[in-house]
Amino acid sequence: MRWCLVVGWFVLLIGWNLPPGWSAVADGDKPRLFMAVLHGMATPTSILVSVGVVALILFVKVDPY
Repeated sequence: MRWCLVVGWFVLLIGWNLPPGWSAVADGDKPRLFMAVLHGMATPTSILVSVGVVALILFVKVDPY
């Protein structure tokens, strides 16, 4: 279950970093679109937040009721 949350976090991060108008250029320029998403994810803030979120998901135990 926790790995699904980690994968979900990175899917959310990819969606957040899609450039505006991505659907108009997605057909012919997929490598450039992929590089734009990676460039947005490679900021120090994004990396630190991702490390923190993954650490919280994997190591913090939530005890339901």
